[in-house]
Amino acid sequence: MLNLRLGQTKEVGSLPEGLDESTWKGVIEELERTIPYYERVNHLITLGHSGKMRRVLIEISDLKAGDVVLDAGCGPGNMSELIIEKIRPGGRLICLDPLQSMLNEAHRNLSKYSGSGVNLEFRKGRFEDIPLDDECLDAVITSYSFRDAVDRESALKEFRRTLKKGGKFLMLDLTKPDIKQLSLMVGFYIKWIVPPLSKIFYPMGMRSPWNALHITYEKMLTSLELVNLIGKYFRIEKVEKAMFGTFTAVKAIKLGKS
Repeated sequence: MLNLRLGQTKEVGSLPEGLDESTWKGVIEELERTIPYYERVNHLITLGHSGKMRRVLIEISDLKAGDVVLDAGCGPGNMSELIIEKIRPGGRLICLDPLQSMLNEAHRNLSKYSGSGVNLEFRKGRFEDIPLDDECLDAVITSYSFRDAVDRESALKEFRRTLKKGGKFLMLDLTKPDIKQLSLMVGFYIKWIVPPLSKIFYPMGMRSPWNALHITYEKMLTSLELVNLIGKYFRIEKVEKAMFGTFTAVKAIKLGKS
């Protein structure tokens, strides 16, 4: 695992765009089909790194009891559980996802934390139009969800808008390694190996919804490009990488007002 402390970032040049609207809708439909086996497949295809890197992000987060946190693109609530452990008692966690079915699954999975001292809320919405007031959050976390954004710059502006001055932006995602040959190897694995591997968990004859992972990977930035893009809107404090930059975790701080 590579640990980097960054100061200034380089200027971001021409970068791959986010998902177009029709592709986004297709990816969202496939994500809905992953719900029953989401974490088991993730653990298998990433050789356990998906869960390990969530724990890495939470370790560098500096979240504390009483914080107000947005889990943006919460999915079934895997990251939310780790957040709750950090912000209780007295914390408030808002789970945001564009899929009502994902929010329902997160609600079921997090129901065991009822009465734990954390106020849980579930809201349907997209990164580009977050249904929250300005400067109301201590932290925004995205875990394996930013690459699904339609407009990355608009999403980052919304994260910045909703964060208080000094608030933390914490991101973990699948990224392309900065070395082209490694990026191609990871792309090959995601396109040709992941779908048949994931079929272990699905009924025979059912098409694997994990084919969509390659679409989002091809549209994703390299690890360094992602860090530099975030650096346009936040001060980068810490970066953690795994598997040569296939996984990138970033801690950044909002300076000034929106």
